Amino acid sequence: TTSTSNPLDSFDPLTKLPNRNALNQHLQLAAKRCDRLGDSMAVAYIDLDHFKPVNDTFGHHVGDLLLIEVAERFNSAIRNCDYIARAGGDEFVAILGEIDAHESIVAVVQRMIDSVKEPFFIEGHLIEISCSVGVAIYPRDGNLEKLKVSADAAMYKAKENGRNQYRFYDAEIEQASDEMQKIRKELLDAIENEQFTLHFQPKIIAKTQAPAGAEALLRWNHPSKGLLTPIYFIEAAERFGFIDKINNWVLAEACRTIHVAQNNGIQLSLSVNLSRQQFRNAQLVDHIKSVMETYQVPPQSLIFEISETHAIHNQSQFKKLLSKFKFAHLKVSIDDFGLHPFSLTYLQNLEVSEVKLDKSFTSGVAKYGSALAIVDAVVKLAHALNLTVVAEGVESEEQRLALLTTGCDQMQGYYFSKPVPEEQLFAIYN
Repeated sequence: TTSTSNPLDSFDPLTKLPNRNALNQHLQLAAKRCDRLGDSMAVAYIDLDHFKPVNDTFGHHVGDLLLIEVAERFNSAIRNCDYIARAGGDEFVAILGEIDAHESIVAVVQRMIDSVKEPFFIEGHLIEISCSVGVAIYPRDGNLEKLKVSADAAMYKAKENGRNQYRFYDAEIEQASDEMQKIRKELLDAIENEQFTLHFQPKIIAKTQAPAGAEALLRWNHPSKGLLTPIYFIEAAERFGFIDKINNWVLAEACRTIHVAQNNGIQLSLSVNLSRQQFRNAQLVDHIKSVMETYQVPPQSLIFEISETHAIHNQSQFKKLLSKFKFAHLKVSIDDFGLHPFSLTYLQNLEVSEVKLDKSFTSGVAKYGSALAIVDAVVKLAHALNLTVVAEGVESEEQRLALLTTGCDQMQGYYFSKPVPEEQLFAIYN
């Protein structure tokens, strides 16, 4: 007989380790063996720490060579009775058999962690990474489906605890895992039942206090918890792979709002925050242009805010993105500006339209002459580079008056307005 299955279908073409399909088959066989003999096995979920910056800094070619070397080190760290597969991206899974004691699992897992702590030398680059490992035991921690979720939850706990370590699944993680699974279901419901909404925090012209636009901010109308800000759900959305859908919805909803405003005789300019995931999307600019065309939104009506921290940590990627934005006549603002010591020198090389001063500057301008002097210097430099300056986090008349002396262009903060729904924003304009 001839087999229709290709043996290559079971292996990851890059690392030559078994792939996810082969892993699932092996897990089922190993579980049946444990059931038959009354044995146990351990499943270890391994995630590389700080792998994405390697891709961003040195390029995907170096990232791929690093994954090949990591796979070789993991292979050397496990025993003959163990099994290691690449689950995808920078994630690996090990199945540990013949575990007569807790110590035998710890010995193998610690060897794997230690194996990637040693520096890597790839194409002239010295690269240092680590890994976080979550361990669950079959059948103690549940059936195969539950086991995967349990090991994954333990791995996230290891990351939370500082990375470069392992964590066994336990009652505390079980509770956190159950909570995460509950949030996952609720987020799915939120996407399907359109529970997300945008609120808008107005930006005002400093000299006249007339509205200059607004920042679009995501909110979740939770059926039992009320209005939630992203701090309560964005980590879970990223973890479960919902973030792209949510980001796309925010862009479309902001464009729809601008379109409705135009129909009501309001020339509205909105700022939309870009997440670090959107940075990596090669089709981002094309997608933005397509949505803007759908809602007939002119380029001057949208400005995209990118946090300074993301920009500085992904410099080469950020500069490529900026040139694409400029070519498409899309405006970019650096959010939380001034948090990093080399912000000012970095600024002159960037093709941006606006900087938003971090609220840590704004909070001190009315109390400390030094804080006001720094803001004054930043505003002068930004104006010399032809940039608009927005001061965010303005909460008092004293702060407003102090900022006015610096010549900053726009202000935003609770002193003028908290984030409000669409109809209230339109009322401010009318």
